Amino acid sequence: MQSTIEGEAEHKIFLTMKITDIIEAGGNITLSVSADDLHKFGRTLLKEAKAEFETVILAENEERFLSPAETAKMLDVDESTLWRWRKQEYLSPVRIGGKPRYRLSDIKKLLNREER
Repeated sequence: MQSTIEGEAEHKIFLTMKITDIIEAGGNITLSVSADDLHKFGRTLLKEAKAEFETVILAENEERFLSPAETAKMLDVDESTLWRWRKQEYLSPVRIGGKPRYRLSDIKKLLNREER
């Protein structure tokens, strides 16, 4: 982008900078921006936002499995409570390698339900 900066002596200086660089510099300046540069800036912002949202969504979609001890600690209950909840089908573990594991998504649903 080509911008014009007016100095104290009313001299015009032409610079080639990215809008994001100007924003990060934090100066108090007046910019003259072409439609093309504004369009490029908007597309850059959209690409960055899309990449950030995709990262967050992918992280949320990855399932984690917790041991009974981790689950009990997260829910602030005793492991015997987890056993009782399994019998009542309130919170059921899955078996991975023959060991009981609790889905983090199930635990979050349970916590959200209790907050209401």
